[in-house]
Order: sequence, then structure tokens, then C-alpha cells
Amino acid sequence: MTEFTLEVPYAMQFGDYHDIDDHADTVNDHPAIVMPDKLKSYECGFHGVYFAVFYVGKRPSRTEMKKLVQRDCDCDPDNIDWRWIKS
Repeated sequence: MTEFTLEVPYAMQFGDYHDIDDHADTVNDHPAIVMPDKLKSYECGFHGVYFAVFYVGKRPSRTEMKKLVQRDCDCDPDNIDWRWIKS
């Protein structure tokens, strides 16, 4: 089996917030993905879809989360409801 690594942290968007934890569980349970620790998820925003960041170790800062969502989800961070992000 070929092993590979994921570049973390990263952000994704989901139509259903339940899929956020499901994605993290799928990655953590996949035998070909090698990481030093379990992948964690954090629901960080909403704008018609749910936005989440995935990370290992310490959760990214509020500023980092916004940059990740803008980079990985190709959206304008000014249009997103960030109420879930704690300072």
C-alpha cells in the first residue's frame, strides 16, 4: 500500500455540518494516510455552506482560519458569518 501525507492545516466547505466530523474520522481511519497525530476539525463559519478547518496539534488562530478558508475554498471571507470562531 502506498502511504502519503496531507498538508495541514487546510479548510473545506460542506453542505451539512455533520460531514465535517465524518471527514476527519475518514482521514483518521484511512490506513494510507500518515500523520503524527489525529486530524481535528473545527467548524468556523457559514455562508450557505459550512466552513471548517482541519489541523493537527494546536488549532489555528482566527486570522489563520480566515486565510485558510479564503485559500482553500476560494471565497470572500468578508461574506462569511464567523460567529463560531473564538478569539
